[in-house]
Amino acid sequence: RYREIVRSAAEQCKRNRIPEITDVLTLDQLGTVLSDVNLAAYENADVKAHKISNFDIRTSVTVVIGPEGGFSEDEVEKLKLMGYIPVTLGSRILRAETASLYACSVISEGAMK
Repeated sequence: RYREIVRSAAEQCKRNRIPEITDVLTLDQLGTVLSDVNLAAYENADVKAHKISNFDIRTSVTVVIGPEGGFSEDEVEKLKLMGYIPVTLGSRILRAETASLYACSVISEGAMK
């Protein structure tokens, strides 16, 4: 259902590429879906150094959005070891479905610069 919604929304807003939505993965499985740029939304990320909007993303990107309640520090360390960069989505704590849409919006806006 979500893939159809994404496809329809992409057509409506005339996107060149349709974002890929994967099934829910375990933390250990995230090492199998690495892209050119790999980001993990983390509310305690360094705000100055790691805003999602600071990345010039013109290639493939994987963004990991955590569960309700966010990632633990141990989970963030594990993600870092896999190659993910913790990034902040701003000063607000967002719901998972809102965070993913926000991340797509920021990435899309940055790619258009």
